[in-house]
Amino acid sequence: MKRWALVTVFLYAIVISILAAPLLWLFWDGSSSEAFEVFFLFLLPVLVAIQAILLLVPVAVARRRPVKKRTAATSATAGAFLMAVLLSCSVLFVLNMLLGEDTAGGDAFGWILLGLLASLWLFWGVFFFRSFTADDPESLTDNIMRWLLRGSILEILIAIPAHILARHRNECCAPGLTILGLITGIAVSVMAFGPGLFFLFAARVKEKRVAGAP
Repeated sequence: MKRWALVTVFLYAIVISILAAPLLWLFWDGSSSEAFEVFFLFLLPVLVAIQAILLLVPVAVARRRPVKKRTAATSATAGAFLMAVLLSCSVLFVLNMLLGEDTAGGDAFGWILLGLLASLWLFWGVFFFRSFTADDPESLTDNIMRWLLRGSILEILIAIPAHILARHRNECCAPGLTILGLITGIAVSVMAFGPGLFFLFAARVKEKRVAGAP
């Protein structure tokens, strides 16, 4: 089952790269090389690592092994981090649309957003972990993926007008940040289907084993 989890993570990385590259090339106003560097060296590895972490519980379930609380806590923490990032980016983009880059990009807003990120991370971590039960460990993964899909859709819907407005204003950093936010939202929405894809692989393996059994 670990092999199919790796296949799922690999496919995720390929799909996200294919989806992100054209957006970076078309909509980034600055240096193309800088845009690709930010995505492929920083953002993509983080997303791939979180996708792998979120498959820990499905792998244990598919192997019919008990899911430890430590594993559940790790998955809850990873999912909570993504939710915190999505919601913090949404707040930042709304503030940028309302106040402009100069005001929304100040040091005070930076510290406020950092505190918001930490608070949201803690809240969603506790929220996700409380959905874990030893009798039904899949409920944890289902809960995380359901909320990540909702959060990513919300962030995408905010990032698109924020990016358009930032480009219209000829702002310096906001267009780049909003396009990276848009890519993050798309990546998380795709990630939400990762465990489902893994379970399809696992089900196929079980079918072959049953068919090949004497």
